[in-house]
Amino acid sequence: MPALYLRLKGGRLWNDAGFRGRDRVKWRNLCRQVSGGRFVPILGPGVAERLGRSDALARRLADVHRFPLSEHQKADLPRVLQFISAKEKRSAVVPELEEQWTELVKENHGPAFPTDLLARLGRMELPEVLNAVGEHCRRDPDEPHRILAGLPAEIYVTTGYDDLLGRALEDAGREPQRLVCRWRDEPPIAPSPEEEASVESPAVYHLLGSLEDEESLVLTEDDYFDYLIATAASQLIPDDVASVLGDRSLLFVGFQLTDWSFRVLFRLILSFEGRRLKDYPHVAVQVDPSTRDFADAEGARDYLRQYFGAAADIDVYWGSAEDFLVQLRDKFGGTGDG
Repeated sequence: MPALYLRLKGGRLWNDAGFRGRDRVKWRNLCRQVSGGRFVPILGPGVAERLGRSDALARRLADVHRFPLSEHQKADLPRVLQFISAKEKRSAVVPELEEQWTELVKENHGPAFPTDLLARLGRMELPEVLNAVGEHCRRDPDEPHRILAGLPAEIYVTTGYDDLLGRALEDAGREPQRLVCRWRDEPPIAPSPEEEASVESPAVYHLLGSLEDEESLVLTEDDYFDYLIATAASQLIPDDVASVLGDRSLLFVGFQLTDWSFRVLFRLILSFEGRRLKDYPHVAVQVDPSTRDFADAEGARDYLRQYFGAAADIDVYWGSAEDFLVQLRDKFGGTGDG
């Protein structure tokens, strides 16, 4: 008689994607905001999972560098990069990250790549690798960045270091304005769009930096602290971005609720003056709850309420970023009542 050992208290092997209650009402309210352009997609690491999960990347780096802390901490990318920074100096962090990320992408997708693309990957820098693989992935109509590029948002916020969203927007015939904060400069430099953000020319704000500008990257634990201090002291979030983050529906897509990027973003939003978050419906997409810190939707809602207090009411969608975006695209294309 075989035995099956589960960590899950509920004993479930899979989860149905959704809000777990009053789905029709929540989708209708959300689609109304999307239709009116009163929303901001905020992209977390899970949106780019096709290029490798951040926890898998962290574990690769931890193993290569003999990370000495506990097993579960090996999945914490900022913590692992902090260790590398202390062990080999800050200048080693980006090259190590790029090398292992490239290997992870090739490992995940190599067999599915066309022969010519696979041959070229070894000669490319990481941004080129990600862009080439992203272009290949966007042939799938359900690819998350492709779906996001089809939504009528004027401003996108991404915690990703890649340019996958910008490339997807260009594929969709739009002209993205890429905004990257030079928070390490003296004095720090806040970016601003060349023209007012619009559906045709949306602003894409790289909250934690871009691979195209290594000095902008927020990677290690120390980086996150220094970035928060610099941003608060110098008000580095562009006014156009700050105003909409406090006065529109927020779609947190592809985060774990305990991600450093998620927590930093929360603290920044709470610092904005004149925010009207409670006037809008918000969604946090909780990726794969069966393997995360929250075993049930109500626990995650309580966690979010503690973060936002009385400022906002956030609905938790259980499922992957791709699950949510496919449903949003299909419902937004209809009435939102399905």
